[in-house]
Amino acid sequence: MITSVRAPNGRELMAAGHPAPAMDPHDFPTSGLTGWHDCFPTIAAGEVLDVGGRRVAVGDHGDLWHCSWTIEEQRPDSLRMSCRLPELGVRAERSVSWEGGSLVVESAYRLERPSGFPFVWASHPLFEVDEESWIDLGDQESRSWPRSPNGMRLGETWPAIGGRRYWRDVPMGTARKLFLAWPDGGVQFFTVGQLWRMDATFDGAAPTTARLGLWINRGGFPAGEPLSHLAIEPTLGDADTISAAAAGGTAQTLEFGRALRVRIILEPLMG
Repeated sequence: MITSVRAPNGRELMAAGHPAPAMDPHDFPTSGLTGWHDCFPTIAAGEVLDVGGRRVAVGDHGDLWHCSWTIEEQRPDSLRMSCRLPELGVRAERSVSWEGGSLVVESAYRLERPSGFPFVWASHPLFEVDEESWIDLGDQESRSWPRSPNGMRLGETWPAIGGRRYWRDVPMGTARKLFLAWPDGGVQFFTVGQLWRMDATFDGAAPTTARLGLWINRGGFPAGEPLSHLAIEPTLGDADTISAAAAGGTAQTLEFGRALRVRIILEPLMG
């Protein structure tokens, strides 16, 4: 997990979250709802996979956020680490580095035995937001999760003004996940007094399944002690569950001998 990213102006980009005295793998809010995780092999809670004829229950938001990571290499401007998910037979690797003033996050997933399975994947940074924060999403339509008979659209949740969607226009109490096509050239957004661009590339996955997931939470989650944050998520699949993504044709399959690789660049911009 990436716990802190400082903007060039010194302000913290990652949302503060709640204290997390004890983590329950099947209850993601016990993570403290802060930092930058990868979600794999699912995002939603309660998923059970068939892995080589065995039924394997996976955690809420996947199993990476609560696994034990081993530091493989550490330098002043970079960190490389790995972990194993033995029930799934997967080795995960992650590196974080600064390159030319940009934060680069690279992830790789490999099967260690020939028992493939379907999955969805998301990078899940919880960003700090304030009344001046905005994101430029163009005029994209979106799908929403959970799906409703009428299908909530982006404009109904977050109206645009001059192409920008300002956080102050999100209704208080909103907690909604939306999916859009991953935009060419990445996503520009403004928060903590800084303009940013996020872009992602995928290797080992069908490019047509790349999505932009938006978790928009303005005082709507969790119950009792709600927080406000925005997750801008490079995503494979257009749903939080594997079954729903498979029904839409966007679930992936991790295959033996073929790694999934993702490279994300978070770049502070002048403006």
